[in-house]
Amino acid sequence: MKIVLCSTKDSIRERWRTILLGHQFSIYQASSMQMLQSVVHKNEEYLFLVHQPFMDLQTIATLCRMKDAYKIFVLSDTPGKEDGIALLQRGVVGYANTYISEGRLLEAVKTIQSGRVWFNQDVLSQFIQAVSAHSKGGASEDSTKILEILTEREREIALLVSRGLSNKAIGEQLYVSERTVKAHLSSIFAKTGAQSRLKLALLING
Repeated sequence: MKIVLCSTKDSIRERWRTILLGHQFSIYQASSMQMLQSVVHKNEEYLFLVHQPFMDLQTIATLCRMKDAYKIFVLSDTPGKEDGIALLQRGVVGYANTYISEGRLLEAVKTIQSGRVWFNQDVLSQFIQAVSAHSKGGASEDSTKILEILTEREREIALLVSRGLSNKAIGEQLYVSERTVKAHLSSIFAKTGAQSRLKLALLING
C-alpha cells in the first residue's frame, strides 16, 4: 500500500514524511488535488494522510466509496468528536491531530494498514451506539451465526461492544478486569475475523 501525504503546507507534509521515512513505506506527496490525481494510478492501493483543509467532506466520501483502492486518514489541527463521527460515517479509517507524536503516527499507520481503524474511543462508541439504535432490532441470520461460534462470555462481551460500551464499561458490568475483556476480544476477533470492535459491532448490528 502506497502512502500519499496530502497538504497544501510544505511543513506539514515534511513533518509526516520525516516520521515515516525509514519504515519501508512507499511515500508520495501532493500539495494540491491536481497533484494528487497525477500521483494516483489505477489498480493500486493507497493510504491518504489528509490534512483536513486539503479536501472537503464530499470529496472524502467519494474517495472512501472506492473501498478496495483508497483508505483515508484525516488529520486536523483541532480534532473534535462531531467531526470525527461525520468522517467515520463517510468511511474514513483514521482521525487524529495534525501534530500527532511520531510514535503514535507510526502506530496509527500500521493499525490502518492491518485493516483496523484509528479513532478516539469516544467517537467510536458514539458511532456504534447510533448504528445500534438504527439497527433492525432483531438479530439477523448473519449475526446469529457469528454469535453461535462464540462462548457464552464472548457473546456477552460481543453484544456489549455492539452497543458501544468501552472495555472499562464492559468490565464493570460483567465484574471482570479490562485485561480480561481485552483477552476475550482477541479471541472474538480471531473467531469472527472482525479485526476491530467497529467491524464487530457492524457485523452484529447488521
